Amino acid sequence: MTYLPALYESGVTPELMDDAMSAFLSEVIQKHDREEKVLCSKDPTVLMYMERIHQMFPKAKFLLLIRDARATVKSINDLNLWRWGFERNNFTQNFIIWNGMIASMANQCANLGSLCLMVHYERLILDTKSEIQRILNFLRVPFYEKILEHEKYMNRNGDKVQISQSMLSLDQVTHKIYKKKLHSWIGFYPNNVLKQLDKIAPMLKTLGYDTNSTIPSYEKLPIICRDKQTLYNGVEESCEAVKF
Repeated sequence: MTYLPALYESGVTPELMDDAMSAFLSEVIQKHDREEKVLCSKDPTVLMYMERIHQMFPKAKFLLLIRDARATVKSINDLNLWRWGFERNNFTQNFIIWNGMIASMANQCANLGSLCLMVHYERLILDTKSEIQRILNFLRVPFYEKILEHEKYMNRNGDKVQISQSMLSLDQVTHKIYKKKLHSWIGFYPNNVLKQLDKIAPMLKTLGYDTNSTIPSYEKLPIICRDKQTLYNGVEESCEAVKF
């Protein structure tokens, strides 16, 4: 953000603006629903500004959910999310944009160290309990078996979870975790686009995805981190070191 000299002279410093903005955001997050001990904002594009948000909320933790770009771009196409430069059926451009966004997010996540955790969407689907336990350990939130049955607690009365009916992924979060979306992109793209993936979306391979197979397997996706060993709340976790 660019500050004018007049603002400095009147005492409106960048630090003051950060304090004001963090206070405003805290009020919005805290008071839009019932009071909770852990406050969460679910908006993928927020992660483009992790380091900036960290300045305002130094204790905040960030969860970067990584998904195969081939599935992500198809989902954007299906949901008509034409923003951030994405265009319908302009697959090459869309993969390039995805690559730039995920590279920025991954770099910022790595720079934040123990305050950010990267999780593969596919690992979460295929090994749900282990990945949720890993996420909750990172967040210092206790694990309960009923978390694995989230669909039973959506949009119900009493102490159940309330979600907006205008939420784009409403049809997904209100159902049990399912696997059918993992390979839903197969057959969607022209072969000439898929053959360029290593060039137009190199982060796919960097993040452990198989870009050569017609039907890639997600079972062996690595746990991603910047260093060979990483600590989350004192628990050592083996992971695959990646240079972004």
